[in-house]
Amino acid sequence: MELDTIPIFTRLDAARQLVLANMAYNLGVPRLKGFRKMWRALEQGDYKLAAAEMLDSRWARQVGKRATELAEQRRAGTLPEAC
Repeated sequence: MELDTIPIFTRLDAARQLVLANMAYNLGVPRLKGFRKMWRALEQGDYKLAAAEMLDSRWARQVGKRATELAEQRRAGTLPEAC
């Protein structure tokens, strides 16, 4: 997967990697890489800010509730119940 080539991706726990994989599925990796503020927050380990940056996007407005669920997963670092 192309996400594996992004250094921060390999340092994240499985739950946060899953959030990025889900976003990449919806957006494609090139568009996901455009979330510069989110990536910067991830690099700093500020998952609350990274989640806020996810929600402050056109993508979040388009996918609605799913964006909120993924943002919470990013903040908490927990896998969804179904996993």
